[in-house]
Amino acid sequence: MGWSSLIASAVQTAAKAQAGGMITYLQPGKAAVSLSAARGFAEIPMENLLGVGISAKSLDWFIKSADLAIEGEPFEPKIGDLITTEDGYRFKVVGKDQGRDCFAYMDGFNATMQVFSKYVGRA
Repeated sequence: MGWSSLIASAVQTAAKAQAGGMITYLQPGKAAVSLSAARGFAEIPMENLLGVGISAKSLDWFIKSADLAIEGEPFEPKIGDLITTEDGYRFKVVGKDQGRDCFAYMDGFNATMQVFSKYVGRA
């Protein structure tokens, strides 16, 4: 296998890892929703107790807004919601920049949302 084949294989593997897949989205008090989501990463700037700038990385999920619905009723993500991947990894929806915003619409039509999360363990 030549260098170009190795590079192509590595790029393909990385793309599959980032592609996402089916997830289960659970908002306490509502039924769980199975839907397709793509993964993304964001760096969140913060300050520690001494005021020193630090950062953390969050795993974000790109979801079609229409897919986040129960019996046709759409709902918005809330801090504390849980996302579970097909292979059992669990993520908790968190606020970005230590704030209350746990998602953002990615387009002018509110068709796609970016949901901020952090890894919390395996199911």
